[in-house]
Amino acid sequence: MDRKYELLETGDCELFRIRALRDFGNVKAGDIGGLVESDMQLSHDGNCWIYDGAEVSEDAEVREDAVVCGAAVVHGHAVVCGNAVVHGRARVYGNAVVYEDAEVCEDARVYGHAEVCVAAEVHGHAVVCGNAKVYGDAKVHGNSKVCGNAIINCGEVGEKANIVFPMEKIDFDFSILPDNVQSIKIDGKSYEKRLTWVEV
Repeated sequence: MDRKYELLETGDCELFRIRALRDFGNVKAGDIGGLVESDMQLSHDGNCWIYDGAEVSEDAEVREDAVVCGAAVVHGHAVVCGNAVVHGRARVYGNAVVYEDAEVCEDARVYGHAEVCVAAEVHGHAVVCGNAKVYGDAKVHGNSKVCGNAIINCGEVGEKANIVFPMEKIDFDFSILPDNVQSIKIDGKSYEKRLTWVEV
């Protein structure tokens, strides 16, 4: 494997700053990047990079062409991969995965076993946690919270929405969903909004 960066001591015995050893993607040899605990956090393959003051630690990984930048922090066993971007002051941790073309930014939090993927966006002060999955072109923002076993695959969840689907949930009040959510999956069953919500 051709190493693409080296670790520079920072004075913090747990964290190292990265410096590019070769050109790749938008990174030039000599560019200084963010912080890692070891070279296990950032793959030497692909164009993935940790910029600015961003930090990736513990058993978290950034790989493929993913980017972590700004003051974002990724830790625990979280994975950011594909073409995903985590930036701003966002936090991704636990066993969460952000992948494909997803974006997590501003002060958003993604944790637990949550997944954010495809072209989904999570921003503002939004939280995605538990076993929730946000994908497709879905947008979760504002102070909204999507957790439990919720699956959002299109539309926007914003303002102060709080969508929680526990595993044992059988009857669900669809009226709590924002008007622009057009489809949803609850405990393995898919529903679409037509004149009323119907199982598909």
